[in-house]
Amino acid sequence: MTVTRPRYADPHVCPDCRSVLPPAPAQCPTCGLPLQGGLATQLFETLSAADALLIRLRESAPTPSEAAVGGPVPGQSPVSVPPPASVPPPPLPAATTPRRGFSGASVPKILLTLGALCLLVAAVIFLAVAWSWLGVGG
Repeated sequence: MTVTRPRYADPHVCPDCRSVLPPAPAQCPTCGLPLQGGLATQLFETLSAADALLIRLRESAPTPSEAAVGGPVPGQSPVSVPPPASVPPPPLPAATTPRRGFSGASVPKILLTLGALCLLVAAVIFLAVAWSWLGVGG
């Protein structure tokens, strides 16, 4: 009796939410996962490799008679499962640092303040020059 087992690389099922996909989708209609492009292709290839490894592991599993005896048949080497390869985690998205400096709204305020200050200085200079030229009686 053959037992159907789920595949990891199933082109008809979303790899994230496991919902059924329409033909040739650009993204999963349920969870919105993008299903086209280099990263999606790489994921499908990785899941296909996992399926192939799972098939090899099932083939090397002991038969029920070996499991009842408590080990492999003499003359057969035991199956050793290597530890999982250390895969570095994917890089985190770049953290946005808080902006330092002037915000967009403060630039007009600074320019307006500088303009008012220049106008005030010009008025004081004009009054000083006009006062000395015209005198007190003007």
